[in-house]
Parts: sequence; C-alpha cells; structure tokens
Amino acid sequence: MKGIGNDTVGKIWCRALTRHLVSNSNFSGARAATVRAATDLYGAGSTWTRTVAAAWFAVGVDGSDPVPPAPQAPSLKWINPRSGVVGAEVLVRLRAPDPQRQRVAFTATGLPPGLALDSTTGVVTGRATQQGTFDVTFTAADCDSNTARRQANREVGPR
Repeated sequence: MKGIGNDTVGKIWCRALTRHLVSNSNFSGARAATVRAATDLYGAGSTWTRTVAAAWFAVGVDGSDPVPPAPQAPSLKWINPRSGVVGAEVLVRLRAPDPQRQRVAFTATGLPPGLALDSTTGVVTGRATQQGTFDVTFTAADCDSNTARRQANREVGPR
C-alpha cells in the first residue's frame, strides 16, 4: 500500500479532530471521521480517501463495528423566573445533566447587577442592587461544545 505523506495525513487528522471526532469515539468512529475528513478535503473517490480507508482495513478496522452516537447536549432544567427585591439574598442552583456524564460549564448573560453565577457549580448567588426587569439567558455546555440554553425574565422590585 502506498503512503500519502505526513502533510496530507496531518490535514486529514486535523479535519477529523476538529469536525468529525467526538469524545466517545472508538476505532470505528475514528475510521469514519478520517474517511469523512479525507472526503471533505479531497473528494469521495480520491486516492487519499481510498488510502485512508485501506489503512484502517489493514489494521483490522473495517467500519463494521457500530459507531457510537454523537454526544448530545446537556439538559438544562427550567429555572423558575422568580421575582425578587433589591437587597434580598438569592441562592439558585442550575441543574444540567449531561447524557455522556461530561462535566458541564455554566454561563449567564443579563443577570441583575449584584448577582453572580459560579461557572463550575451552576450556583447563582448575591443580592440584586438594581430594580427592573432583566432578560437572563443561562447556558450549559459540555466539553464537546454541546449547549443547552434557557431564557427567563427576572423581576427585581424595590425594597
């Protein structure tokens, strides 16, 4: 079997890693990802695509094993958009179970001034310092960048 060169292999693996492989890929998944990457870069019937498939076949990975499903986004549980008052203590924990049991990072935009979200634990704490209606978006993302978002209006009234 003729080789295709380090530069070509590097391009194929880079494309496979950034576009097609997921954290739970097995050998069949790696084969499928590199064949798809070669197809993306060089075409379905190209010498490079055929060589990638042949290389996997040569080491006993023919693609017949099931490829694990692509990871799914965490499930961000609905946050009750409760009202509050300026100066009242807030303690809310977001929950976002991940189907692959990956660690989830949390972000929030639009929180009332005085409130903060811990990106690791998903706990919102603090005391609102300003009254008004705040359009808050919570996001939970796993290491594969699968994300779930929830939006809520948070009312903060006068003390």
